[in-house]
Amino acid sequence: MQAIAKTISDYFVKVVIVLSLITMIVWAILLEFDFTKVQMCNFCWIIERGIGVLVSSCPCALGLAIPSVMAIVLNLATSSGILIKNNNIF
Repeated sequence: MQAIAKTISDYFVKVVIVLSLITMIVWAILLEFDFTKVQMCNFCWIIERGIGVLVSSCPCALGLAIPSVMAIVLNLATSSGILIKNNNIF
């Protein structure tokens, strides 16, 4: 389970970074041709949109971390001599 979560999170991080870069490139193109009337610094506008994509993907990263935390907790409990019969109690 932990290996699957790590593989998924590796791909997820790469996809989110690529989407953020694509968003920044698209906004740079739109602002270059002046399709929008932005009243502030164009570079600031582009960076804000790219960071917005990164921030909005954060809750999904937390969802991917849960299986890893479960594996670590169960490993620590077992090494401390605590036997957990039902993993669903977590």
